[in-house]
Amino acid sequence: MTAPASGPEGLQPVHDEDEEMSAGLMKVSAIDVFTVYLPVFGLERGLYAGAVSLLLVVRALTSLVSRVLLEPMVNRFGVNRVLTGTIAIAVVSMGAVRLIGWIPLLVAVMVPFGLGLGLAQPITMAWVAAIAPASRRGSAMSLRRTGNRLGQTVMPVLAGSVA
Repeated sequence: MTAPASGPEGLQPVHDEDEEMSAGLMKVSAIDVFTVYLPVFGLERGLYAGAVSLLLVVRALTSLVSRVLLEPMVNRFGVNRVLTGTIAIAVVSMGAVRLIGWIPLLVAVMVPFGLGLGLAQPITMAWVAAIAPASRRGSAMSLRRTGNRLGQTVMPVLAGSVA
C-alpha cells in the first residue's frame, strides 16, 4: 500500500502496516492484561476493591481526557515521537505498578499510564487510514480491528501461561 502525502488531521504516515499493527496490538493487549492483572495485584497487596476500582477509573479517564492533547502534541513533536513516547510512558508506568503499594502513588502512576494508552489508539487508527488507499480503507480498518481482537484473545492466554 502506498501512503498519501498526509493523513487525517495532519498525521503523516511514517511507518508501514506491520509497525502500526504491532503498536495497536501492544496497546490493546496492555489494556486487557492490566485490567485483569490489577484486581489480582490488588488482592495480593491487600488493596480493597474500591481502591482497585479507583485505579481503573483514573486510568480510563486519563485515557479519555488525553485525546484533547493529541493534536497539540503531534503538531509540536510529530507523530513518531508522540507514539513512541506515549508507549514508552505506558510501559514504564505499567512496570512501576508492581513496585508500588501506596494507593496515592498508584493513582499518580495511573495518569501517565492512561495518557500513554489513550494517545496510542487514535494515532494508530489515523495511520491505518493514511496508509491505506481510499478504495481499501474500510478493509484496512477491518483488518486492524481483527488483529486487535485476535490480540485480545491470544495475549491474555499467553500472559496467563507465563504468570
